[in-house]
Amino acid sequence: MRALRGMFDLMNGGFQRAPGPEIGSGHPAAKLLGHFDAIFTLNQDTLIEQRYTPTNPQRWNGMLLPGTTLLDPKKGELFDLRVPDDPTNFKLASNFQAYFKLHGSSSFRQSAEADDALLIMGGDKLASIDGSVLLKWYRSEFQRFLAIPDTRLVVIGYSFGDQHINELIRQAATAGNGLQIFIVDPSGVDVLYNRPTSKSSVPPSHGTDNLLKELTPVLYGASRRSLESLFRHPQPDEIERSKLYRFLGL
Repeated sequence: MRALRGMFDLMNGGFQRAPGPEIGSGHPAAKLLGHFDAIFTLNQDTLIEQRYTPTNPQRWNGMLLPGTTLLDPKKGELFDLRVPDDPTNFKLASNFQAYFKLHGSSSFRQSAEADDALLIMGGDKLASIDGSVLLKWYRSEFQRFLAIPDTRLVVIGYSFGDQHINELIRQAATAGNGLQIFIVDPSGVDVLYNRPTSKSSVPPSHGTDNLLKELTPVLYGASRRSLESLFRHPQPDEIERSKLYRFLGL
């Protein structure tokens, strides 16, 4: 784990030092992301915390990592070390966009007393998630958002390799609540054919080969372009981007 933390420290430090686009006011990707009710990610680095600022002033005053508090109260950046808050404080703020890190984060620690990073790795991820009050709540929030009637789910760069994630999406897709899905991935919808398999304590309800079949009725569309190419300055892929905007009603 120490070596893993060192790798993330180098990566996150590189994000801070390296020049790169700030995804904030005026950036078209920030305008898009600012329309999301919440963002759920499996990424464990702090790129988004460092570079993204929601651009939707009528709705958001900023972004938060729900259920966490700063390890050092004297610091105040979103990417600074954080620990789980008291569960009684696990709630969302109506004017801050929630950013849920479903597999933990390189900036999360188990507690103020324990210096272990809160990272979900390896095969039996669901058991590890259930061992964290914070991440178990994150999982339940993902399930709750998916169950909201007529939810639009934009899946960006996810290989559908985690069965415990797939199962929540499958349940929502077959519940008849109007869920619609748009996939942004170089493989397009083929990512569902080519998805890797992972060990999981959650067996698929109807067999691993049926995920594509069960998601097909709620698949609105897909783009084989990367998110970066959809918003590349000065020549974004306007045609592909328009597909995503139509899906979101923008």
